[in-house]
Amino acid sequence: MAFYSSRIKNEYDIENLPGHKDIWKILSVTNISKNKNGDSEVTINYLEFSNLTKDFKKREKTKTIVIKRKWNFYNELMDFLVEM
Repeated sequence: MAFYSSRIKNEYDIENLPGHKDIWKILSVTNISKNKNGDSEVTINYLEFSNLTKDFKKREKTKTIVIKRKWNFYNELMDFLVEM
């Protein structure tokens, strides 16, 4: 989102992004916690974009991702996730 938000107005615009698309559509944030390093662990439910069909897959997945506190956009990203 940080890189392409101005270029994505709807899901169909994703097809026009350059290169291989490793894109998730976050449906919900189920848990946010801090690990011992002060980084945030965020558990999300999401749909994955299929480069083959050029659409989001139908099966919902769950994944825990680590958001590093040292990243320049940490606060902005955490604000976005908390609002979901």
